[in-house]
Amino acid sequence: MHPDALSETYGLYSRQLYWYALSLCGAPALAEDLMQDSFVKAMLSYAGPPEDVKLWLFRVCRNQWIDRKRKDSRLAPLPDGGPSAADVPESAQAREELGRVYAAMRALPEAMRELIALHCVMGIPHREIAELWGVTPGAVRTLLCRSRLMLKKKLEEDGNEL
Repeated sequence: MHPDALSETYGLYSRQLYWYALSLCGAPALAEDLMQDSFVKAMLSYAGPPEDVKLWLFRVCRNQWIDRKRKDSRLAPLPDGGPSAADVPESAQAREELGRVYAAMRALPEAMRELIALHCVMGIPHREIAELWGVTPGAVRTLLCRSRLMLKKKLEEDGNEL
C-alpha cells in the first residue's frame, strides 16, 4: 500500500477499527496495539482494490486478536476495561448511557459482542460481516437478533433500560 493511501486509510478507518478492537479485547491499550498492527500489515501487504480495504482491516484485526488469544490464554482485560474519557461523548448523560451499554455488552459472549460492535456501532452490512466470518448473511441476521435480545435483557436486569 502506498504511504499516501495508508495515511488516507488511517484517517478514514482508525477510529472504527479502534472501537472494533476494543469490542474484541476490552482493554484500551491492547485495542490501540491491535489497531496499529492492523495498519502496519496493510502498509506491508495489502494490494486489493481500495473499496475493500475497510473489510480487510477488520479481518486482519480479528485474526490478530484470535492469534493473541491462542498465544496467551491468560490474557485478561485491564481492570477499567472501558473506553477512556477522551473516547466518549462530551455530555455526562451520553457518557453515562454509553457506560451502561458498554458494561452490558462486555457481559455478552464474544461473538455477540463483536457482532453488535460491527453492525450496530460501525454500520458494517450483514453481507460484509458474513464474508468476514465465513458464514451466510442469514446466520449473521439470526445472531444479531439474538444478540440484541440478550443485550436488552442484560440492560433490563441491571435496571438500565434505554
